[in-house]
Amino acid sequence: MKQANWTRRGLIFLLITLGSMSLILYFTVDSRTVEALKSFQIEYLFILIGLCFVAYTFDALSYFLLTRATGERISVLSAYRTSAFKTFFNMITPFSFGGQAFALYYLSHEKIPAGKSSSIILTKLMLNAACVLAGAIMAFFTYHHLIMAQKATFIAFLVGGFLQILFVLSIVLIMLSPHIFIGVLIRIGNLLHRFRILRKVNRLKKFIILEAATARRSFRRYFRSHFITFTAAVISQVIYYFTILTMLYFVLSSFGNPLPFGETITFTALLIFLMGFLPTPGGAGLGEGLFVLVISKSVPVAILGIAVILWRLFVHYLSAGAGMFFTFRHFANIVIGKDHKIHEVPPEKTLE
Repeated sequence: MKQANWTRRGLIFLLITLGSMSLILYFTVDSRTVEALKSFQIEYLFILIGLCFVAYTFDALSYFLLTRATGERISVLSAYRTSAFKTFFNMITPFSFGGQAFALYYLSHEKIPAGKSSSIILTKLMLNAACVLAGAIMAFFTYHHLIMAQKATFIAFLVGGFLQILFVLSIVLIMLSPHIFIGVLIRIGNLLHRFRILRKVNRLKKFIILEAATARRSFRRYFRSHFITFTAAVISQVIYYFTILTMLYFVLSSFGNPLPFGETITFTALLIFLMGFLPTPGGAGLGEGLFVLVISKSVPVAILGIAVILWRLFVHYLSAGAGMFFTFRHFANIVIGKDHKIHEVPPEKTLE
């Protein structure tokens, strides 16, 4: 993705987010909000910062361990960067799907073979989807009366559940039967070649078959040679997901209006589940509206707008901010490196 493209997407996300936040605050802030802010318990802010760091750490750890399970290595700092890149590009792309593409690029930049990089990203994506789907199903069976009380939420849950199951099954199919996936890509390549969009179609076929074979070997490594490492990566992903689920409880507790812990887990699981299907970049605008829709009947209106901002800040925005910083630094280093090569004076030839 070109720098101008993701800069423009970032600005669009920022404008939509600021606009939606302003609207929510306009309709929810009143004199009771001021009183609630006066009773804000600052110690919960430190708890939320700690939970944000724990979630970020275990998300990065899952990348680190999955890479080790393929027989490759990345540094701990590179794993943190990969996690931050993923969050940032998810926040500025529709349906939150750009993070995987940039994470794939960055792992390849870190000298991880393309086949292994794709297996790492696909496995991470499948683990996250499995956690989100399992959390949503458990939330439905535990507090189905809360979900079914709102018809729009219930319909969205059913549609989202079907799409999420289809998505997980498609990833599993790619992992277990890559020849189907290869066939689809080759047909697309032939179609592009027929319209003269792609010229060297044979080279593309060789590349797809080679990388698919590499990815398939990487998947097998997870379950054979590096089963313990893979299991540790799965546990890291589960801890990351559970940490995210707990944040809403502490956000509401900071105002002295805590909901039962189980209910906040349910609401958060449902929110994360549905936000993956929002078409705006990072769910901007619609995500905040969805938050209000899901918990408005359980949380006082006076603190609803502030709660939305705090929840989004610690769940998404802090990590995305780190990703934006790493992105600017990454491309700046590339540009500086190119400038050094251009202005580098070639050594003088000496006569023997």
